[in-house]
Amino acid sequence: MYESEIDALLDAAKASSKSVRNLALVLVMYRHGLRATEALAMQWQDINFKAQEIYIRRCKGSVSGAAPLWSDELKALSNYRKKICFTSFIAVYCHLLSQIMVQCNLK
Repeated sequence: MYESEIDALLDAAKASSKSVRNLALVLVMYRHGLRATEALAMQWQDINFKAQEIYIRRCKGSVSGAAPLWSDELKALSNYRKKICFTSFIAVYCHLLSQIMVQCNLK
């Protein structure tokens, strides 16, 4: 993706009705090259705010592991977590996001 395309995607996430969730999702997916299914598998326990890293469960034979989080990702994830009720999955209104919902939000 070109920088202008990334900026447009982030602007769209910020302008959406679920801006806090969408910004966190788009930032993490973009920075770590997550597939929709990998994003859906993310759980709050995978995010270590103190160590500033995330554990990513890769699909399709890729290697799972920890990756550093950038300050804007940490801020977006922290803001999102404050807005929702606590569940193990990174969810909205206590419901697990579906793959179709993720794809629709990224269009």
